[in-house]
Amino acid sequence: REGVRTQTTLVYGGFWIRFGAKFIDSLLIIAVNMAIGFVFGLSAGMIGLIDGSGESLMIDIFVQLMNIVVPAIYATFFLGRYGATLGKMACGLKVVRPDGDPIGYPRALGRYFAEILSGMILGIGYLMAAFDSEKRSLHDRICSTRVVRK
Repeated sequence: REGVRTQTTLVYGGFWIRFGAKFIDSLLIIAVNMAIGFVFGLSAGMIGLIDGSGESLMIDIFVQLMNIVVPAIYATFFLGRYGATLGKMACGLKVVRPDGDPIGYPRALGRYFAEILSGMILGIGYLMAAFDSEKRSLHDRICSTRVVRK
């Protein structure tokens, strides 16, 4: 019937393919954060601010803040808009709700912060995906998401 969703089965992304996607994303984030640090470090050096003064401290704080903000924006934008980060796209994965619907921006941001928790507990939150029947890690459980193959 028109307007009725057909039930499809979700094929979950396993631990190793998700690990590969996270590795790709990490390389991208590291490259962007290094570029930001380089540009601000270079500009501070050119105008003579690297001498232990308060201005140098402010630049250091800004660069460290960008190390937090850039990955949050990256994950939130790509997961909210496309349902996958660039690493997940490269590995053919997508993050969805349990019924297969997109997750949206608020859930994507929450998932990013829940992912920090998965890493803070010695990576056990990530490792949970290897033993779960739906391949969910801790942050997937917290935000009610699934990582599926496209």
